[in-house]
Amino acid sequence: MIFVYPAIAVVLSAIIIFLPPPVKKNIYIGGKKIKITEARSIASKATGLAGKPDKKGKNAMLFKFAFSSKKTFWALGMKFPIDIFWIRQGEIISVSKNITPGIKIIVSPEKVNAVIEISSALRKKEDIPVYGKIVL
Repeated sequence: MIFVYPAIAVVLSAIIIFLPPPVKKNIYIGGKKIKITEARSIASKATGLAGKPDKKGKNAMLFKFAFSSKKTFWALGMKFPIDIFWIRQGEIISVSKNITPGIKIIVSPEKVNAVIEISSALRKKEDIPVYGKIVL
């Protein structure tokens, strides 16, 4: 039993070290270029923009999924209002706008394979379209 705990610590350390780091990239929504962070690890997908400061309305995070299904997001721990873009095969199918911080569960209206959380202030400031194609 004594050797179990060090083994668990080694495994957890290896997982943390080898988690894929978030990737900063540009995407295009309706021809508008947006700087975005792609959530690649389980941990970053679980937290999203929660707990992050608003950075003058410049926060946006992309979540890609291996298959399409109804996705569930929450606003717990958010420090600013967000919009959620629900995306399937590179096409915006719906947008949930101005989700205020709090204990809220938001479910995609249809099956999606990608989601973007974006500061509501950024979407408004940049006049980002809420329909059309997205180039990831």
